[in-house]
Amino acid sequence: MDDTNMTTFVETGEFGPIYRQFEKKPKEAILFLKEQQHGECINALYRDDIGFVDYDSF
Repeated sequence: MDDTNMTTFVETGEFGPIYRQFEKKPKEAILFLKEQQHGECINALYRDDIGFVDYDSF
């Protein structure tokens, strides 16, 4: 089952619902947030020099 299509969430953050199913999936996170227009994708991008990066809508 592909969790990236699920829009369920448990937590709410500063930018709306927090979606955790996009860890290390930056492209999917961007497309999802573009469609949803609100929320946060936690740990969507990872870089060796800075670590995890969250994406959020604004």
